[in-house]
Amino acid sequence: SVLLASWAHARLAPKMPRPQLGAALGFVGFFLVESLRSGLDVARRILPLHPRIAPGIQEYRMQLENPLARALFLNSISLLPGSLSADLSGRERVRVHALDARTDLGPELARLERRIARLFGETLTTEPLRHD
Repeated sequence: SVLLASWAHARLAPKMPRPQLGAALGFVGFFLVESLRSGLDVARRILPLHPRIAPGIQEYRMQLENPLARALFLNSISLLPGSLSADLSGRERVRVHALDARTDLGPELARLERRIARLFGETLTTEPLRHD
């Protein structure tokens, strides 16, 4: 639904870069795989008698410029296993709630951001901007 809303908004605001159709189809597949992977990971962590969780907050600096891409990124963070976007500070700093903060979410967030950048035709620097 976020992807559809982003596309509809892009049609109504033609000055903004629109999602690219080929990349959008690829993102749908990515979305489905990551949703399944995330659900299985969370179940594996919380269902045992002694759950393997250590909740906490991690920070990530996103590079996306397009407001639609930024919104899709923030809403898609919950696709990643045990994560949920919790706050946006300024234009870059995203606070992410992690079910297990001992796991570095940076590489997964960077991978998600690159996928969304491709969707909107943005180019990111090769080094993800992240800090804990």
